[in-house]
Amino acid sequence: MRKFNTEEFVKFIIFIAFNALLCYLMKTGKINNFINPKMFIYIRITIVAIFILALFQLTKIFTVMTRNKFRVRHLMFFAVILIGFTAVPNSLNAEIADNKGVTITNSNNNSSTNENIKEDITGDIILFDDHNYYENIFKLEGKVQQYIGKKVIIRGFVYKEESFKENEFVVSRMLMSCCAADAQVIGLMCRWDNASQLNKEQWISVEGTLESTKYGSDDKDEGDIMPIIVVQKIENIEAPENPYIYP
Repeated sequence: MRKFNTEEFVKFIIFIAFNALLCYLMKTGKINNFINPKMFIYIRITIVAIFILALFQLTKIFTVMTRNKFRVRHLMFFAVILIGFTAVPNSLNAEIADNKGVTITNSNNNSSTNENIKEDITGDIILFDDHNYYENIFKLEGKVQQYIGKKVIIRGFVYKEESFKENEFVVSRMLMSCCAADAQVIGLMCRWDNASQLNKEQWISVEGTLESTKYGSDDKDEGDIMPIIVVQKIENIEAPENPYIYP
């Protein structure tokens, strides 16, 4: 005899709720805190697939009743969905840097990705924004001397390590290649006499002149050449709605 099957109905609700969560994250842009926009196509495919599964599940609501009752494990699904709607994403800027370290541009970072960036930076000003931050960082690899003396305008959060000198800090951004799990911190070293006044994770806009220095050795004749910004002006700014940049 066909009756209302509670367990099949709960499964249907889980499908609908999970799809609603994905649609909510996409519509609000909060999905940017979890995955690279290049992966959005897979989220859209997932939404369609779950919708089809929900329709199929709908046909099973009025079926022969079984002895299966509401399972406690269903609560886990609802808990995850609830967290997805209510949680406030945290970019974990300094925490990730402390755990994974920060990638500072230097002549020894010859990554395969850098080989695909052919164009040089033109003009007298190197302006970093959300769209070119990653490319500009890696254009400086191995070509530091080519850009010496250029004005640099860059935004990011302050990162410091105990090994840094009192007048040094890194202006950083979070780089997400695929998802939040692989996020890492990249940035440029800065030199400023008042660097001690800056707080870790403070968001700033930096203007200065690009110079070069040695990295990884106290001997001036050793170590890798790295760009460094000799700071001329710093302004406090609000943290961006989306703290991540993407390759």
